[in-house]
Amino acid sequence: MHDLCLGCFPTTIEILLRKLIESGVVTLDEINGFIKDFDYGYSEITSKPAEIKLQHLEQGLHQSATEMWQLAVMLPLLIGPRMDVDSDVWNVYLCLLQVSMIIFARKFSSDMLGFLQAKLTEYAEGFLRCYRNTLKPKQHYLMHYVHYISQYGPIAPLWSMRMEARHQPFKRLAEKMRNFKNIALSLAKRNQLWEASQRFSEHFQRVDVTMCGGGVQVAAKSCAYKAVLPDDMDFVIEVPYVEANNMMLTARECCLAIDFDFENSLPTFGYLHAIIMVNDIPSLVCKAMVTVCFDANLNGYEVEVSDDFLLIAVSDLYTEAVFHWHSYHGKKFVIVKGALGPLF
Repeated sequence: MHDLCLGCFPTTIEILLRKLIESGVVTLDEINGFIKDFDYGYSEITSKPAEIKLQHLEQGLHQSATEMWQLAVMLPLLIGPRMDVDSDVWNVYLCLLQVSMIIFARKFSSDMLGFLQAKLTEYAEGFLRCYRNTLKPKQHYLMHYVHYISQYGPIAPLWSMRMEARHQPFKRLAEKMRNFKNIALSLAKRNQLWEASQRFSEHFQRVDVTMCGGGVQVAAKSCAYKAVLPDDMDFVIEVPYVEANNMMLTARECCLAIDFDFENSLPTFGYLHAIIMVNDIPSLVCKAMVTVCFDANLNGYEVEVSDDFLLIAVSDLYTEAVFHWHSYHGKKFVIVKGALGPLF
């Protein structure tokens, strides 16, 4: 996570934006306006990048890791259509994005490792040719990732971001307690109390669901998706949102990965239309989406929403993550930070 989000991304984006502003492709005001007005999904808004000032292009972009990651995947929607497809500077950046997508993937194949090795070499050579004549240490560390993945499998679960997120409550608690005589013991006791309260809460045994919105009873025959419901179901309980398997799922505001077509290297997405509760277990009513292609210049999958409904269990999702589509020139694109399978 640090090698990419706090290393390669800021190093590359700083120089890229400098070159594009100097050549008149885009202005700093346009970039900041794009950051401000971008149609963030609910899982993206907490990572909204900070405003970029002129001095940041020389002294560092002053973004957190999640903000930097969000900025990196957003930029193609702003800059991509303005760039020449033969631009070496732009293609080096797109190469880095593809490298990051594969590194953050949760599932790997041998073909993906070969593709990653080729893209790492292409990025390093392109950076030295188009950006500057030296690599920083974190850029060099990427060259070893193929070996690590081949030895240990996907490395996204091993990143430090989850550890740092778990550390945040302890930092806030220590600041509020204002008692540093034996801070380790104090924090350990407080954590034990919190763990006990979680274990005895009504939701602890419900592995799939930790919270959900208030339900509304709806007659099954009046539902637009009645064709996918069991014949003996007279009514359904619709909830606006549910947190299941550490995913916050909100109806009509996100897309989900349902499957992956390895023959065509394209994922299958579903637009979450409704969430129904059956015996306190959520079932997801999705509108089927057709994945047209992967647009490398925009770094996203072009999709079309159909009128066909699917009924899916949370446990049957291809990956436990939510996605959002973003409109561009009348088309919809789903931005994926971690590859769901081979890109090409």
